[in-house]
Amino acid sequence: MLKPFETSQKTKESINNLSSDEILINISKKYFEFGEILNNIKNLSRGLAKKRIKEEKINKLVKEFIFNVTEISADKHIMMIIKSDKKLAEIYNEFVDVYRYYKEQIDKKHNAQEEIIRIESNFKKEIENTSNNSDIMKKIEDNDKLTSFYNRLVDLYNSYKKKEELYNEMKQLERNKQETI
Repeated sequence: MLKPFETSQKTKESINNLSSDEILINISKKYFEFGEILNNIKNLSRGLAKKRIKEEKINKLVKEFIFNVTEISADKHIMMIIKSDKKLAEIYNEFVDVYRYYKEQIDKKHNAQEEIIRIESNFKKEIENTSNNSDIMKKIEDNDKLTSFYNRLVDLYNSYKKKEELYNEMKQLERNKQETI
């Protein structure tokens, strides 16, 4: 993540309302899935109310909430229960609103991260092209300042290459995690 999740006042109010909603509290006693969501919401509500809480903790709570809303949305039986009760459907829609609010932030961060990787990849290609061009390399070798500058660019190249490897490993871990779920 590039930065922690932001939470608008409206979203905080929705989270607080959901955490004390009597219908949700009652249905969570009957259905485990709603209990999980209720726990997510209560933990998120408490976390957001604290003046000093680690960003990683809020991020983790948001990701758990997103995961559980996704699970409920995919469960046909639970969706039938939700559709059968107007009040429960309203609660679910409020879940979805909170979900979308945070999911949009995740998507924006992901897109920004992908754009950075694309720019870094283009830079790496340019350095590789330069390194493979004997005429350019001869000019660089003949000039101390260019050599120093080129060496710094190679350091940056190596840094980007390592970052790309770590990013790919992280993506693979995420895919493996999704496959086990």
